[in-house]
Amino acid sequence: MNNMAVRVISKEHYELIHELFDGATGSIKIISPFVTQPLADVFAACKKQNPGIEAKLITRFYHEDFIKGVSNIDALETLYQSGIDIYVLQDLHTKLYLFDTDTALIGSANFTSGGFGSNHELSMCIKEEIEVNPILVSHFDELVEDIVSQSPDYLLNLEKIKEESTEVKADKKKRTGKTGQFISTKKFGAKLPTTDKDGKADEHDNIQTILSVAPDKEYNKTIWIKFEGSSERRRAMTDNYSPYITEQFPQGATFFSEAKRPMRVKAGDYVYMAVHCEADLPYIVGRGRSAGYDIGNIATPEMMKEKDWTARYNHYYCFLEFEYIDAPILECISLNDVLQNLNSNFYVSTKGEKLSMEKLRIRHRQQAHMRLTIQAKEYLDCLFDELVGKHGSCKLSPVDEKFIDKDNSTNKITLDMIKIAYEIAKKVHADPEFGFLKGKEEIAEKSGMKPGSAGDFINNFKAMMEGKEYQRTLNGEATRYFLENIRNDFGDEALKTALKACQKHIKYYASLGNGNLRNIERIMNEFAKSI
Repeated sequence: MNNMAVRVISKEHYELIHELFDGATGSIKIISPFVTQPLADVFAACKKQNPGIEAKLITRFYHEDFIKGVSNIDALETLYQSGIDIYVLQDLHTKLYLFDTDTALIGSANFTSGGFGSNHELSMCIKEEIEVNPILVSHFDELVEDIVSQSPDYLLNLEKIKEESTEVKADKKKRTGKTGQFISTKKFGAKLPTTDKDGKADEHDNIQTILSVAPDKEYNKTIWIKFEGSSERRRAMTDNYSPYITEQFPQGATFFSEAKRPMRVKAGDYVYMAVHCEADLPYIVGRGRSAGYDIGNIATPEMMKEKDWTARYNHYYCFLEFEYIDAPILECISLNDVLQNLNSNFYVSTKGEKLSMEKLRIRHRQQAHMRLTIQAKEYLDCLFDELVGKHGSCKLSPVDEKFIDKDNSTNKITLDMIKIAYEIAKKVHADPEFGFLKGKEEIAEKSGMKPGSAGDFINNFKAMMEGKEYQRTLNGEATRYFLENIRNDFGDEALKTALKACQKHIKYYASLGNGNLRNIERIMNEFAKSI
């Protein structure tokens, strides 16, 4: 392949598909209605040469296709025997070929000898397009989740293939007439809901009860887990979590990158918030119900100015209601512990699979959100209720006007507000029993500052005292005041520690591609010279 990001492919399909298989190292994900033996052999050989590669196929399973010879059931057996996961979906027409996370082939070619050999086909090969390829990978993964949510049986096993193969061979003898009509119209596979003329999902688009939990009208909405932060930017285990709260979003909001927009999150869906932290796996810290994602949910320039990280994570949905545990992250729900107890029954996409704990633990990597089973919700709610009883929680709902800043409509943080925030943040740090939530509410009440900003001041003070990176930027006046008073109250050694935290924050900010914090750097240099 050449270095062009996008190529139009016509006559080179055969050479290209072999080249893509040879170059794949991490994953191969294919969607094709039809599969024949020669291409199945190529895929199977690739899997056998690289057993650790993630290999999946979504196809359709119509007896008529096998009888006509446009698809081959023996080819599916070959793929299964080589360790490739095969998911079956009715009414499938898509052709998509994904190799690792950086290469996609989209076009008219089925995964057959004709598609990649004798037929005249047209495709686009998209390579290393950071705005496109992650969306295609997410589309594939979400389609797998949809299929499995209908029934785990739609992940083929050898017994099912052999059973259907016997019927297909018998049906081949049942042709009638010269037109090639067939008696058998048997189909197997998930049948996902269609959309109406307005583009709205069919009213039956509800998660199915696929676990040993009694059906309940409460669960006619999808259940999600949202991962906040990243493996590179982890929160301290001793931090208290607080959501993004503003006057516009008094019940909180959560954000996504362009490539991982939550297109399928609907109003009323359940959401559990999990944060990347210093532990190996995230911790679940909050729960709520989404107001749903809309294509217009994009961060405004004002939001980006207030919270610089929204320039990178600029798509969002807000909550109808949200509750989070009033305790350090280490006291919340460990995803590792949950997986140890629920195993593959936690994610919709893994239900029915027999995965090792090692494979299950990495399932969430590179994911912004994933669908959970009803059993997962039942289990998480039990754990969550127990922790709320032990530590308390903060509930955000439309009636929580105390979280709406009425006295500071300009959003300007004044020096008087900074002074109040510093003293209360110091108190929270010195006396853990005083509590993050109580401190945040007291800052908001005494200063008129928004609760979200109040929480930032508390967390940033703590980070400065411990020399750790913080991600919410303080303005120059607040940074100067904090550094000056940390030196006055705790001495030069504490100031040196605080300067280390500031330096880490500057590096973090620069890594977002938003430029440098020159003003903060100048203030840091002033204090560094004074020591």
